Amino acid sequence: MTSSPWKPFKFFAKRFEERKRLITPFVKRFGGPAIIHANPDTKTFEKILREGKLRIPSDQGSPVKCPYLSKDLGIDNVVYFSLGFVYATAYGYRYNFLFDTTFLKELTYYKGGVSYICYRNVVRYLYAHDKPYLEKLARHSPECKAVLDKFYHEPYKGKVLRQLDFWRIEEPLYHAIMKHPHKKKLVRIIKETAKGLSSTYPYSRTHAMKNYLTDATPEILSQHTIDLHKNPHFIGVYIHGKLPKSSLRLLQKHYPDKLLFDGKRFRKIAMVK
Repeated sequence: MTSSPWKPFKFFAKRFEERKRLITPFVKRFGGPAIIHANPDTKTFEKILREGKLRIPSDQGSPVKCPYLSKDLGIDNVVYFSLGFVYATAYGYRYNFLFDTTFLKELTYYKGGVSYICYRNVVRYLYAHDKPYLEKLARHSPECKAVLDKFYHEPYKGKVLRQLDFWRIEEPLYHAIMKHPHKKKLVRIIKETAKGLSSTYPYSRTHAMKNYLTDATPEILSQHTIDLHKNPHFIGVYIHGKLPKSSLRLLQKHYPDKLLFDGKRFRKIAMVK
């Protein structure tokens, strides 16, 4: 039994309207959408404020452990950014570091979620050319079956074969791809997909300006740790909900000249009470 298509569509529409509401005042003030690094919890946010750095994983004192597709694509040791308030509205991430679009000069830009689209294109190919192999994967576990059933049957904007929750089954899915008799063909699909999604500045900014009010979700990456005190593109922060007093003290101590965005207006951090 499949779910009714209007329910997820209604949910996505509401989420999109919230994104639009948040991004409109930012565009009016800065002439483009925000490039954002988002965090879900106060502890991580305050650690970044104290250190003044957005660190790549290998710069945090522990080895990178990501053995699947992101490692193959060279995006396993990066700082992730989104276009606009995607993580704030989709996942409830409270803490958001804001950068202007000229920061894209220094970032790797994919016009969509590169791992997601690569996996989806491979699974679409297998659906068309080797569906028994997918059925074998579905028998691997109940989770695999649920993910593939959703992919086959649940529509998004009236179309199926679009929603692939690969992160729920990445290990068996990745190994299935690498063990396929025509692995070279599948790897070629992955490489061609990633290449097609990649965009460099200024084309990346052009894409961002055209798509920030659509449901496109570019994947934006830094291969290097970012020093917030030295970065000329760093504007300030957006906090969803009540700002903890401890966070405000850190902001006023280390970033008094930056801006605090509350979802409607901007205030200089030094002036916030």
